[in-house]
Amino acid sequence: MHPTFDGKQTRAKPYTEAEIKNAFRAKAMEFHPDQNQDNKEAAEAKFKEVMTSYEAIKLERKNGSS
Repeated sequence: MHPTFDGKQTRAKPYTEAEIKNAFRAKAMEFHPDQNQDNKEAAEAKFKEVMTSYEAIKLERKNGSS
């Protein structure tokens, strides 16, 4: 079983480093403030959330918690 961020348990296979990195890059591009000039403040907040989540995932995997 693998925990998710909402605390639920799942039997899904854990994602590979490449899958995580690709998903991060896609979300970073989607919410990058330069790509969202019409709503830059909201995009910046979401971009920071994506960055924080990615860093948390990397740290968790580095520490062997995954």
